[in-house]
Amino acid sequence: MNKIITRFSLLVALISVIIFSNNGISVPDTIIRAITIFFVLSFMFGILTILIYKSINKVSLEKDEIKN
Repeated sequence: MNKIITRFSLLVALISVIIFSNNGISVPDTIIRAITIFFVLSFMFGILTILIYKSINKVSLEKDEIKN
């Protein structure tokens, strides 16, 4: 799952480099913005993944309690 999050964030960051460079933004600003986007997306998707795992575990534990 971590590879998926990292690769998706990297894909979006590289697409943002293309978009920012087409808008005429300087190269250092483009790279800084792309790196910022990469880290923010990685962090957000990481938190989302943790929340999904916790909710799945919570539901499965509740089902086990009902069966027992």
